[in-house]
Amino acid sequence: MFALCVVAACGGGGGGGGSASAFNTTEFQTNYGLARISALKAYDNGGTGSGVTVGIIDSGIDLNNTEFTGRIAAASIDIRDNSSAQDTDGHGTQIAGIIGAARNNVGIHGVAFSSTILAIQVADSTTLAFDDAATAINTARTNGATVLNLSFGNAAGVSTAFQNALQAAVNAGIVVAVAAGNSSTAQAEFPARFANCTGQALVCNGFNAQGNMIAVGATDTNNNLATFSARAGDTASAFLVAPGVSVVTTALGGGTTTVSGTSFSAPHVAGALAVIRQKFPTLTASQAVTLLLSTATDLGNSGTDMVFGRGLLNLGGAFTAQGLAVLPTGTKIGDSSVPLGGSTVKLGAAFGNALQTNALLGKSIVLDSYGRPFSTDLGSAVLGGTIDTGITGFVRAPEGRNRTVATGGTGTLSLSMVPAVQSRSDLLTFGNVRPDPATERVDSAFFSGSIGAATDFSLALNASSVRLFDDIANFAGDASPFQGLEFASAPQLTLVGRGDGGGGSYFVDPRTRITLGFMESAADPLTGAPGNSLMQAALTHGLAFGPVVRVGIGRTHETATLFNTSASGAFGAVGDTDGTFLNIGASIPIRAGLAAHVSYTDVSAEALYSGDGYLKNWSTVRASAFSAGLTRKGLFRKEDNAGIAIYQPLRVYGAQADLTIPVGTEPVPGGAIHYQTERVDVTPSGREIDLQLAYRWQPTDILNAATYGVIMLNPGHDNTAKTALGAGLRLWLDF
Repeated sequence: MFALCVVAACGGGGGGGGSASAFNTTEFQTNYGLARISALKAYDNGGTGSGVTVGIIDSGIDLNNTEFTGRIAAASIDIRDNSSAQDTDGHGTQIAGIIGAARNNVGIHGVAFSSTILAIQVADSTTLAFDDAATAINTARTNGATVLNLSFGNAAGVSTAFQNALQAAVNAGIVVAVAAGNSSTAQAEFPARFANCTGQALVCNGFNAQGNMIAVGATDTNNNLATFSARAGDTASAFLVAPGVSVVTTALGGGTTTVSGTSFSAPHVAGALAVIRQKFPTLTASQAVTLLLSTATDLGNSGTDMVFGRGLLNLGGAFTAQGLAVLPTGTKIGDSSVPLGGSTVKLGAAFGNALQTNALLGKSIVLDSYGRPFSTDLGSAVLGGTIDTGITGFVRAPEGRNRTVATGGTGTLSLSMVPAVQSRSDLLTFGNVRPDPATERVDSAFFSGSIGAATDFSLALNASSVRLFDDIANFAGDASPFQGLEFASAPQLTLVGRGDGGGGSYFVDPRTRITLGFMESAADPLTGAPGNSLMQAALTHGLAFGPVVRVGIGRTHETATLFNTSASGAFGAVGDTDGTFLNIGASIPIRAGLAAHVSYTDVSAEALYSGDGYLKNWSTVRASAFSAGLTRKGLFRKEDNAGIAIYQPLRVYGAQADLTIPVGTEPVPGGAIHYQTERVDVTPSGREIDLQLAYRWQPTDILNAATYGVIMLNPGHDNTAKTALGAGLRLWLDF
């Protein structure tokens, strides 16, 4: 699972008034509108409006009110006579309170409680000249406002000067929240009705909102449309509703007052736009508007409708990542990227839990569909191998029926037969006849023969690598009671598993044997990529005083993996790998029926190419495996075989790679992606040590039985993993 949160803040607060958020104070609760627009999530994630200037074109502001101390822009003015912006009406102060009243444990606080207010006085309670408002908009534009609140309107239209000023503002990237009007009409008043205009004639009169305007209607405490509010009408696609009935806000002269009107719905949206522009500076103006429109809570008829438009403002929803989260791979926002869900590192068992707790992975960002950075921990993108106690393989029935055929001379052919058609009822729908259930095909074949007295050879078709390379795989001989121990003795065999190949052996003398073999696994059926291969040579020698020693060297070639590790998406690709495996081992007879066995493998591997991704430039990878144990034949009866072994599966003990992670962005639209690169260890935190007890016997000529138990300490080479246990009993018949 990937958890996404706004960069640099991942709060636990939600949206409603019942949240445990530290921002859910009495001051917050006094204006129910804050909870109704789900503002807590924004606050919990660092949304304050700080640094954003909101222009309020209205009746001015109460300059001495402590709710605005230190946050009234110096350019605030009464545009009509270039005098003080001191409010004498109260309307502008009430709007300013909803937008930006301070969070100071007094009265209420605004949606964007740290924003700066540029108050431009153009009206009192009875008069407003659109040409004065035009001058005010131009003043706001030239004095740094990036958000405008217009809580006035006229059903008949606006002046040419006003339309030109508003056009200049949206062209400059200013976002505008406009009250829809209080006349209960089916259409918003002007200028709100301009909100979704794109330059057409008639209603729009050539005006182009550039996607930077929102018309705002009013809802009551039950999310019903206020009886006085204008409906969305033909502005529906750029229309939101917000609380506008019985809203508590800042009063002229101090304290609070309760107000109603779309004049007080619009500042909820203006404040939300200020918070969005502060917290997500990579958004363009139109993206900020689209974000609020697309995350609104749907009200009324499903989808955009002619009453509620896009729905109720949901500031908390806007703080949630939108669309498909992607990992950037380019230099700028909007450049190349890769879906987060398709970017993984799948570690082979030898790497254990490597990288999963790497601190740099926890600093990563992803981008949402708006190009906004959200924090995520890419540690969850590093997938470790599953912990396998071996029980499944131990108790699993053979996949096919084995047949051994004498070929004359000293040769034998072993065949594994499976039904010719298995679970292919789909074929029957095309008129095919169901095959005879007794019909079989060859699943695998293994031929062994001799040339003279000193040379043996073998050929394998989709056969087990353990059988082809039995001289290095069999820890305690062909009758070994152990389960899976051959892969601790010769871990290179796990890289080919089953495949096609062949080999030969030459007896230098009765005690000395040299073997050479080659195997290649099948090609990937989906990609057609060739399989892995193994070239293996070994020398086995029996010493005069009893012990048998062996030395082997294997050369592996992995296709697009490194010890079965692969990467995808933003992590790039692991290319082909060449590995060299050095095996040494010995079987030491102690007394009749009792023998000790030891093995050690050391590995060196080179990644030939590791792609252009977050994980690349691998060092030489070093790994090892070892095992030691005792076997006893005839422990309880003549035909039984018991054993105890302690072993370490293949474990990487030396590996480094360059890890490059996106950690931030330049805070502007289309800004640069910031990456951080570290040379990291790709080794596990622990060392898996397994203890296995095994017993095998043959009660009758055809009945076989085996038991198996294992204790795994630090399974998966993870020092935090709990001890794993496994045990099983298997019975089978030989015919």
